Amino acid sequence: MKVKLRASQLNQCAYCLAMHSAQALDYGENINRLIALSAWQDTPIYNDKERAALALCEKLTLSQHIDDDFYLTLAKLFDQQSLVTLTVAINAINSWNRIVKMFKPTVEFNER
Repeated sequence: MKVKLRASQLNQCAYCLAMHSAQALDYGENINRLIALSAWQDTPIYNDKERAALALCEKLTLSQHIDDDFYLTLAKLFDQQSLVTLTVAINAINSWNRIVKMFKPTVEFNER
């Protein structure tokens, strides 16, 4: 869920931010972890696996190079299937962000 939110932050997709933040809260995510997501590198509330996933999210979203050292770090934290699933999820949300940006559906942030 956090990679969907982070990609949506980077892509400035308000519709997806509203949808995925509500989903994260429904799944029991802590509000402070959602608030701090845009500054994930500067806060200790994310574990090593989450940090690696967020770093991958930023690299893929911003079309940055994935070097061998970073890949090896990912391979230590994720098995091959999990890494494939994570990569597909990041690419999928980036595609959805772009679709939403094109068609501009109404954004509804539900107060909790």
